Order: sequence, then C-alpha cells, then structure tokens
Amino acid sequence: MCIRDSLGTVPTGFTGLSSSTLIPRAKIYKPQKHFDIITYTGDQTNGTRSITGLEFKPDFVWIKSRSFSNNHHLFDTLRGPDKILRASTNDQETEVTDVMSSFDSNGFTVKEGVGNNATNDDGSTFVAWCWKAGGAPTTTNSASVGSVPTAGSVKIDGVDATAPLAGTRYPDKMSVNTKAGFSIIKYSGTGSAFTLTHGLDRAPDVQLVKTLDGANVNWMFYTKVRDGSQDYMFLNTTDTLGDSGFPGTTDTVFNFTNASTYSNTSGRNYIMYNWASIPGYSKCFMYTANNSSNGAFFHCGFRPAFIMIKNMDNSSAHWYILDNKRNPENECRISLKANQTGSEVTDTNFIDFLSNGFKLRTDGGYVNNSYHRIFYMAFAEQSGKTEYNLIANAR
Repeated sequence: MCIRDSLGTVPTGFTGLSSSTLIPRAKIYKPQKHFDIITYTGDQTNGTRSITGLEFKPDFVWIKSRSFSNNHHLFDTLRGPDKILRASTNDQETEVTDVMSSFDSNGFTVKEGVGNNATNDDGSTFVAWCWKAGGAPTTTNSASVGSVPTAGSVKIDGVDATAPLAGTRYPDKMSVNTKAGFSIIKYSGTGSAFTLTHGLDRAPDVQLVKTLDGANVNWMFYTKVRDGSQDYMFLNTTDTLGDSGFPGTTDTVFNFTNASTYSNTSGRNYIMYNWASIPGYSKCFMYTANNSSNGAFFHCGFRPAFIMIKNMDNSSAHWYILDNKRNPENECRISLKANQTGSEVTDTNFIDFLSNGFKLRTDGGYVNNSYHRIFYMAFAEQSGKTEYNLIANAR
C-alpha cells in the first residue's frame, strides 16, 4: 500500500510512498565481515604473536605505528606475509622475515625480530586497517588468454575462477571480493598496450598500483572521481592531481594504452589494489571545500569507520587517515598521514563521523579551504540500512 491509495491523487512532481521508494537496503549489512580496524599495543614477544578481533581472514593488511615514527607497512596474501611495501616511501618490495608471519581466520600473526619495530615494538601502539578480498591464491597463472586460469591462481569470492577472464593479458594472481567491491591483482608490465581484468562487477573508483621490482617508483593512485578521466596522484607524496593519459577503467578491465614508469614497464612486476564504491558500505568520491570552520556535511549512505582525505589541488596537502577505533567519539581529531612516517597527530578541530556521512569542523587549508576539490575514500562501521530495515544510528 502507498499514500496514493489512502490520500487520493499524488501531486505533480511527487511520488507515492511505497516499498520501492524507500531508502534501499544495503547489500552488506555487516561491514565488519569485509573491512575492519584493529588497534593493539606491541609486546616484542619472542617468536610470533597473534593479533585477533576480525570477523574474516584478511587479504590486505595495512599497519602503522601510532606512538612513534616509522613507515606504513602493507601486506597482502598474493605476495605473502614476508613481502613488505611501505606507503610512505617509493621503495620497491622488500622481503623481511621478522615482521609478519601469517594471515589468520580472525586476524594476523606478527613477528618482531631484533632491531625491527614495524609491527610489535614493545609498549608501542599500532593500528591495522584490514580488507577481505577473495582468498589467497595458491599458485601463479600459466594459462593463456581465453582459457580458464590455472587452478588456484585466481580466487573469486573464495573459490577458483571457472571461466576465462576479461582482458588481453592475464594477471599472475588475483583475489576478488565482488560483494565488497575489492580486488588485488599481481601482474607484469609489457611496456606496450594491453587490457587487464580487475575482476569486479563494476568499474573501480580507485586503483592503487605499486612497482614491486626493478626500481624505486612512486605509488600510483588512479581515480576518475573528479571528471571521469583517468587521473592520478602519488600516495607517497603531496603532489596535486594529474591526467594519466590512459583511458583507464571500464566495467571489466583497466586499459593500458602505452608504457608507464609507474604501472607498465616491460619486465617489472606490479601489485594493484582496486576499490569500487558499494552503496551502504563504501564510497570513493570528492567534495569542494567551503572555507568555513563550520564545514559542510557530505553524504556517504553509512556511518564511517575509516576515511582517507587528499586535497587534489594543493601541492602541500597530506593524505589524512582517520578512523573510529582511534577516534571513538566525535569530534574525530586524531589522524595519521599515508605519505609520512610520523606518529599520529591530534588536531584542534577536524571532522565528525555521522550516521550517514561526515561533517568537517575546520577550515584548514589542506581539507577545507580555497574551494579546492578534495578526494575522499570511506568505509562503513554501520551500513546505511540494516537487515532489520533500520537506518544507521549516530555515534
């Protein structure tokens, strides 16, 4: 039944209230089954130490020391626990056996070797941002384009791929969570044109690419949120937005039309992390600064757990990361910077996490000044509409 049935004709320009016109239910009712955050204090345990608290086995773990200066350390199941990337530098992949031990069913296990304080330094505090993809590949693909990938090389929603992939070049390994809009791809460059599947059921809004070997090269952060063209920023610098020259993402592939120092050099290996916005769970978008300490509200469709912010027009602006575990109450003022090694900082004012988005509480030049365009990437603590047909509540 709708209002039309009981109150007569609906006026022109309005729609009757019915089940089809209500706020849609989120496809992900419990975000913590796909993304979550763990904070912990290091104890420098000899051997290994389990860090638990997740409701899934993570495929991508990003760890940062909070209380002292050190690099951001990124791990994933495609490369294995001993292979480290550092978001705050342009360093290529390094293998260190005394930092991460394993990805577990409800978290991960760290190690702390002599002189290595990346993940479990005694008495230091850490934060880990964790995502679930499609599970850990067990082998490298050797099948040709047009064939079903080698069993175990491509994991889609927890199982092996059973059909040929899109694209003119196959990944070496791939892990895909179609429901949460997240995939990880390991591939090799050719220095010439090719298309590469991303495995998702829609075009990703963000592709984060890192050269693994051959040279120390900046992190390439591709996005189309500004104007639909394939733009880029560098995760490890404060540089402004630029045009990549690539057609970039479609609903099925990333289109490399030529060589790139950052993502397509012959003989080099790469890792690519893809995120697509999923209603009620995640949103990658932009806002325009309004120069007010009583900043504007920006709708996400969920209560945020994590937000990363980058001013696309300011060449001095950092990549700010805020989350609900380090900021359990509003106003959220504690942040880390993805492009820097420094410990977390508490600002005078910053941001509120609200039931359906966020509101700026500052006119700071890096996040809300000069009418600049600001990129943001957010993940949910509580979905916009629950399985019980309820709207997300405020903090």
